Amino acid sequence: MRRKVGFLPKFSDLVDAKLCGDSFTPLLGVSILRGAIMVKGRGAKTKGDNYERELAEYINKVVFNKEKIVSRTPLSGGGQHDGKADLEGMEFLSVEAKRTEKFSPHAAMRQAESASGINIPVVFTRQNNVKTGDSWVLIKLRHFLPMYQAWLPIERQLRRVSSVIASIAPASLPSLRKKDE
Repeated sequence: MRRKVGFLPKFSDLVDAKLCGDSFTPLLGVSILRGAIMVKGRGAKTKGDNYERELAEYINKVVFNKEKIVSRTPLSGGGQHDGKADLEGMEFLSVEAKRTEKFSPHAAMRQAESASGINIPVVFTRQNNVKTGDSWVLIKLRHFLPMYQAWLPIERQLRRVSSVIASIAPASLPSLRKKDE
């Protein structure tokens, strides 16, 4: 199989043509490992950069009502930002973003900690074909428990208020009634 300029063979073509060896890998920028295609080099950096942008957009949408508070740190990724988190604007958090099929939690947390300073190190991660909102968040227990402790009374109060509103809301306002009624 001859490689044409601008031609990227399909995975099935590579397997059929038995061009899966190391000699062909640099041309593609991918590594074929146990039937899966793993992105290497520039492709991996682009994938990581895009995930950082996705996270910033998602956080801005959900937390900051679409206001652009969180952004990707310029030149992050690829060892270019020694000592900086992957996302700017995440007050009190130092975020390390990892979009990978093979997640290494200890290495990712070490990287987040090295950039954290006085902030809480946090790792966001997701695999391919997973929605940004379904990303996992890795945080140490000693940092999580105070957050949970502060959130708990607020959530309890909100549920009490919601319950009272639902119990006194007229039937003509179904949006105020409990969802299971």
